[in-house]
Amino acid sequence: VPESAEKLWPDGAPVIFVFAGGSQTDIVFWYATQWWEVADKEGVILVFPCEHYGRPTTVTHVDLDIFYLQLAELVKKQYNVDPTRFYATGQSFGSFLGTGFGITNPEWFAAIASTSGVSVPGVRTGPTFVPAEAATYEMIPIYVIIGEGDDKDMVGTLWDGTENWIDLWADYFLEANGVGPKGDGSNLEVNGRFKTWTWYNEQGFPVVKWTQTLYRAHNCIPAEMPMLWEYMKHWSLKDGVRYYDGVPVASK
Repeated sequence: VPESAEKLWPDGAPVIFVFAGGSQTDIVFWYATQWWEVADKEGVILVFPCEHYGRPTTVTHVDLDIFYLQLAELVKKQYNVDPTRFYATGQSFGSFLGTGFGITNPEWFAAIASTSGVSVPGVRTGPTFVPAEAATYEMIPIYVIIGEGDDKDMVGTLWDGTENWIDLWADYFLEANGVGPKGDGSNLEVNGRFKTWTWYNEQGFPVVKWTQTLYRAHNCIPAEMPMLWEYMKHWSLKDGVRYYDGVPVASK
């Protein structure tokens, strides 16, 4: 909880649940991502769940759906938070989980923004499998950043003629957010090493966003954390209605 939280958000601070990658403990991921720099500046509270040691040298997420609900209630009770502004982020395994929650339980978070991991209904991606029948096809603002040299199933673009996990991820979330089809890729913006595509709804809100970081392999880099927060911070969710900077999102 940064000292700036109470000053900037006296009525309750936003919260980011940060899910580490497989084999990365919460402490390792804390140092690797430097999320504290965003927290100190923006007054956002960070929650880094620990992981279960499934094998002597590997940490992994087990029963995290059950654990998350208990953890969220604990955070609400013990800290001065704004429950309409709970967000999810993570890397690799943590991103597979976060995007998976976006498919099965979009009501848990106001928005999701993560790196190097995507879930797809009915397809095993990485360590996760979301049954097709569990997909809600309900709106959830989502942003994913993938490295140019990432896992082989997540490289390339949506327009390269090769279908992989990124294509399937886009197909689902563009449909769920009512902003498909994917188009011809002309919605590209380039900023240094970051190539970004954004899909807006009829109100002009960026409901689906994808960035490819050039010259990066599978792990994330600290420069991406402010980008994730810049996307998430505009969104809130109250009584089943999503808002972008306080403006309710029209039904798709």
